[in-house]
Amino acid sequence: MDGLREATEILQAEASAYPDAVRLWMQLMAVSYFAGIMFIPWKHGARWVVAVMVVTAVGLIVGKVLLPALSREEIGTALHLTLWPALLFVLWRPSARRERREPVKKKLDWVYQGWLVWVSMLIALSLVLDTRAALLSFV
Repeated sequence: MDGLREATEILQAEASAYPDAVRLWMQLMAVSYFAGIMFIPWKHGARWVVAVMVVTAVGLIVGKVLLPALSREEIGTALHLTLWPALLFVLWRPSARRERREPVKKKLDWVYQGWLVWVSMLIALSLVLDTRAALLSFV
């Protein structure tokens, strides 16, 4: 348990050293992704988003415990580039899109669809930034 606590503290310290804009971006993503909790009882996509975000958070901690020499950015980039494309595929696969094309009858469905598009855009933009960071680390 001490290793997990220590890894969490190190990750928090690394994140606190990020520029304000990066910290704001991370907070916006976290709030946006975990807002899916309100849709979990009804929407599969929300379950996937929240589950992948929990796995990402746990993966950061486990990654820091197992590979302490790696930075939060390196671990996070690897997790994002591994997990998030699969998440986008699950959210936007043809069968999921067909379900969303059915007539929307409830306001909650409109809110969910707006949230899903917003979250998908955040994930896509994050993947672009993570790909850039990964490529720059190899140069």
